[in-house]
Amino acid sequence: MRFYRLVFAVVLSWFVWGVAHVWSATNDRQIMETMVDPSANLIWRSVSTVVTVDEVKETFPRSDKEWNDLRKAATRLAEGGRLLKTSRSRGDDRDWLKWSQAIVDAADLTLKAVDARSPDRILDAGEKIYETCVACHGGYSVMR
Repeated sequence: MRFYRLVFAVVLSWFVWGVAHVWSATNDRQIMETMVDPSANLIWRSVSTVVTVDEVKETFPRSDKEWNDLRKAATRLAEGGRLLKTSRSRGDDRDWLKWSQAIVDAADLTLKAVDARSPDRILDAGEKIYETCVACHGGYSVMR
């Protein structure tokens, strides 16, 4: 009877660990897909300059609503970074914590740029976001 209890305890602990591991990985991916990626994309698309032979077209937030949408995206991006920092599946992975915090820091730069209503600073913040994404995905290809 003791043997069966031991086997049951071991199997149960493996099952619980496996479910927690899969659930955390799924959550990391969901955070990336629903918070980080869409927010970063909105920030990146919010300011641009297109030069053609005929014209120069500048895109940047002009209305209170556009600035507010940008603020919401930066806030979601920061919260996504904070949630990624708490990932149970990553344990004490220092690189994961570093890149998650870098997302938060870049989002904070974006919020300061929104407060200043500065398209140039939005571009700078967008560059930091891009550098963070590229560096992190270089170390965590396809969200391992």
